[in-house]
Amino acid sequence: MLAKKAIALFCSIAIVFGLSMTVQAKQLDDGTYTIDYTVLKAGETSVSIANDYFHKPAKLIVKDNKQYVELTIGKSNWTKKLTIAGEKETAISSNEKKDERVVQFPLKSTSDKQPGTVDVYINEKVDGEDFLYDNSYEIQFEFNEKKLEKTSSDPAEVKVAGEKIEQPKKESTNIYYYIISALILFVIVLTIRKQMKGRNS
Repeated sequence: MLAKKAIALFCSIAIVFGLSMTVQAKQLDDGTYTIDYTVLKAGETSVSIANDYFHKPAKLIVKDNKQYVELTIGKSNWTKKLTIAGEKETAISSNEKKDERVVQFPLKSTSDKQPGTVDVYINEKVDGEDFLYDNSYEIQFEFNEKKLEKTSSDPAEVKVAGEKIEQPKKESTNIYYYIISALILFVIVLTIRKQMKGRNS
């Protein structure tokens, strides 16, 4: 009896948690948003020095219940590689004059801290002397959902990197379809007429 009650209680809890997770995943409609974030040291709550390399806020894209985040990186020439939750960056745009680039990542959640890595490579003169620095850091991205604002619901602005755009079908294809259909119908009508004549004779 106790075992049955325990199983029933477990199922109830699982259903409640499952529903709450579903609601959370679907609470954002398709569109673009801005969201503030902070780059932290891995496994800590203190801010990473890499935080200064990223412009705020980020752009959050929601499409078909999937989330993507676009980050603008300052000091682009220094930050050679960036990952979030094991995903490599997809380049969206770059501005050599401003030393910036915009990159996009698929994002599982904005509620939890997302692990990441950043490779920093500096090879330039500092105070008139050659300076060489090459290192890789583990970091975390913490998103502030309290500073989430919707900017657009226009489908044209909800763009995901690498997404295939369906091309409209050419009119000629439709014309050929109608011609073939008409020919098939014509053959069927002729066949039926011949059969009718054969029966009458």
